[in-house]
Amino acid sequence: MVAQEEALDSMIDSDDWSNHLSAQIPPPSHLERILGINALAGTEDARALLHAIISDIEGGDDVAPWVQAVQVARELPALEDAIAWFMIDCFCEIMFRPLIQSDALLSAISAEMEALERAHGLGEDEAFLLDEAPPEYRALSTRWDHRADALQSSMLRTYSEDAMALLLLRDRVRYDEMVEEGRLAIVTLRDEGEGGRNG
Repeated sequence: MVAQEEALDSMIDSDDWSNHLSAQIPPPSHLERILGINALAGTEDARALLHAIISDIEGGDDVAPWVQAVQVARELPALEDAIAWFMIDCFCEIMFRPLIQSDALLSAISAEMEALERAHGLGEDEAFLLDEAPPEYRALSTRWDHRADALQSSMLRTYSEDAMALLLLRDRVRYDEMVEEGRLAIVTLRDEGEGGRNG
């Protein structure tokens, strides 16, 4: 019996046993990670969890399960609307970046804006302050924004976020306010004495 106990202690202390246990514990699901961010909102841990998800998506992780996890959390309900809007906007924005480079209309408008910048003596690393730009430049900027909003709205609709898509096109200011409200709820550090969102 003593020999068996010593063998068990040796196995538990070994790296092989630790690796065995790690292999048996599944990683947290998409939903669990989203709920973790919400529970820790206002802490450095919440920021770290969010940045880890962003890194996963930027590294090629499919964005759809992340959006679906946010939607499930919102329906439970375990997630405030503003936080859900921020997360969905954040995740979709990562996937939206390549569209900015590949969309023919956006590329054409950008080329016209750059030509105006060069014509007014601005260098390649310079751009107009919009309030100080000539009228034709501001008009191009407005066209660029409208096209970008249309593409982003279409992406939101692919994830059945019709309310977000509609507000983005009808009232961009209110849309941005909702997203910012959710962002601040997660990243604004609360006092140490305050409990979590679920505590």
